[in-house]
Amino acid sequence: MFWSTDRSSRDRGVPCTSAVVVLLALSLLGSDVDAQVLRGTVRMRDDSIAVDGARVVAEDRAGNAIGNATTDEAGRYFLRLSAKAGAPFRLLVTRIGLRPTMSDEFTLALSDTVNADIFVRVLPEMLEEVSSTADPSLNTRRFEYARRRGWRVFDPATIESRRASSPGLNELLRSLGAPGLLVPQRPGDCVKTTRTGQCLAVVLDNVLVSGGVHINPRDIYFLAIVGSSDARLEWGDRASYGALAIYTRMYGDPRRP
Repeated sequence: MFWSTDRSSRDRGVPCTSAVVVLLALSLLGSDVDAQVLRGTVRMRDDSIAVDGARVVAEDRAGNAIGNATTDEAGRYFLRLSAKAGAPFRLLVTRIGLRPTMSDEFTLALSDTVNADIFVRVLPEMLEEVSSTADPSLNTRRFEYARRRGWRVFDPATIESRRASSPGLNELLRSLGAPGLLVPQRPGDCVKTTRTGQCLAVVLDNVLVSGGVHINPRDIYFLAIVGSSDARLEWGDRASYGALAIYTRMYGDPRRP
């Protein structure tokens, strides 16, 4: 780019080259100033193949999502956190067919940028046989939170008894016989409430998602139907008509709650 330096140009307010360089540098750097940033890759543990389309969610100790991203075709992700500096959090990686994986705990300063590569494995055929000696899983805490809030919860035992005969999410919802819901007949259509006829927001592992959710019922740990007031409080105005909250199975989840 060429900038004129004659007097007439300066008089007309054309910026000088040094000012333009400073403004350009600030525009490039400003997005990362005073922001907690994580970037890295998600790969298969056995052969280091990049995993695309995986969801990477940063969650605080209460299970609240404070940042999320989706990996690209090279397995890369990039996310900024909405947490306060110094607040501990972990990264949860999920994708259908893969074992949900939780990272070690991170604590960042206000403007830290951290590279975190995460390795995952294929979901075992019989996840119920996997045992764990860890503290109660994040899903157990989520399940207890949902019950305390008074949400309409379909517990893991109920989901387990029906998911084998349900080829998709809509079939699973119909088999649960959830009153007050209009379950669509066609894949991709939204679930509606009978009271207002409005679409429920869909929340996957505590993150509000857009569009239809295509998920294998065998990957679901429990479901909850959340009323409009609670949903708005939890996930904002996009959940004004209520929410269908789906929580997927994680490594170490007990077979029964």
